[in-house]
Parts: sequence; structure tokens; C-alpha cells
Amino acid sequence: MSVPFSGLHTRAAAHVRAAAPESGAVLDIGCGPGSLALRIARSRADLRVFGVDPVPEMVTYATGLAARRGLSGRVRFAVGEAAALPYEQGVFDVVVATMSLHHWHPLPAAVRELRRVVRPGGSIFVYHLRSADFAGLRAAVRAVAPEWAYQRKFLWMRVLPSLLFGCARISVPGRR
Repeated sequence: MSVPFSGLHTRAAAHVRAAAPESGAVLDIGCGPGSLALRIARSRADLRVFGVDPVPEMVTYATGLAARRGLSGRVRFAVGEAAALPYEQGVFDVVVATMSLHHWHPLPAAVRELRRVVRPGGSIFVYHLRSADFAGLRAAVRAVAPEWAYQRKFLWMRVLPSLLFGCARISVPGRR
């Protein structure tokens, strides 16, 4: 587990658990070594969890870690990035990203990909430093998917450095 982001991953996993329907599918964008994806899978046995990262070595590491923890049947990792996701249309109930927003270039293309892969009624959670380009994300959402509800909030957690984090929650209208 990534110690610097442990508190952030705890909060993100709790949000995903609460938002995901029974037997839902979750995508972690910019999954790195797979810490958050594996935490989500361990916390809800009914979920199928996918992680995507642009660095092949991270995907290899995360895949090995999932196998060592006995989760390779429910957690899969792939090489890819937010603006070009390697998944079919409408397959995810929840998408989560921690500390990867700064890699989402161009932002409108990433939001178009989110629009493509998230099911109606789904949720998207984007966590990053408060200084990240949340305004750019909001503008891209308004331009690409104006029907989506965008809410930004600061995360207040027990550890002082976590006061630096913000979260954008994007709600996709429609039925699951």
C-alpha cells in the first residue's frame, strides 16, 4: 500500500463501496501499483474491479500483486490512459481516480471516454491535490456532458497533509 496516500485511498474506497451497486464494475484510472483497486476488491467481494495505467511496469506489478493476494479472478489491470480507455461502452458503474488528474490530456478527451464507459446512473470520483485543475475538469464536463452533475469538495481527514486533497464527484443521470 502506498503510505503517503493511505488515508486518501481509505476515503476513496469508502465512496466507491457506497456508490457501487451489487455485483457492479469499478474502474480505477491511473491505478499505479494497484493499491486502491485491491483495497476496493477486498472490501466488497461482489465487485469486479479494473485498473488502468499508462505505465506497463505498473500494470505488471499490480497484476502480480493481485495474483499473490488471490484476487486475480476479480481484479484486472490493463495498459491505457484516461483519454483512450481500453474498454467497451457502458461497462462501469463507478470510476475512481486518485492523483492522476494531472495526466488526463486533453481533459475533454478524457471526459468523452468517461462518458463512453460509464453506465447511466453511474458515479465518477476524482481525487487529487486541491491545487489540481478541478476547474478544467468542471469545464470539460460542462462542455462534453452538460447533463452530468459536478460537485467538488475538500476532504477533511485525520492526518494533516490530507487537508491538501480535493474530490470531484460526478453523477451520471439515468437508471442502472
